Amino acid sequence: MTTTNATDDNDVLAYLLLGVFLLPALPALAGSFFAPVQVWLIGHGIITTTGVIIPIGNGAGLDVLRIVIVGAFFALVIFLTVLVLRRAKERRAARSAR
Repeated sequence: MTTTNATDDNDVLAYLLLGVFLLPALPALAGSFFAPVQVWLIGHGIITTTGVIIPIGNGAGLDVLRIVIVGAFFALVIFLTVLVLRRAKERRAARSAR
């Protein structure tokens, strides 16, 4: 295995982890700090003001349906991460067997 391939695998993992932790938090952080952004998120149906289970700020947040969607998103990201890591491991094993 060369250093370039190891770096590429590490970069892929870093981008996946960045997506898992940072991207879902951005609307919540923006919504809690900026009222116009929160109004936009409510207007586009990303967060709601009725049936809030996970509050984000000022009475708005996630209801059951949005929690299920976020959970499905996380499950998909975890699945894709495992898939990428397994393929990388198989590539490394195939190269070392040569």
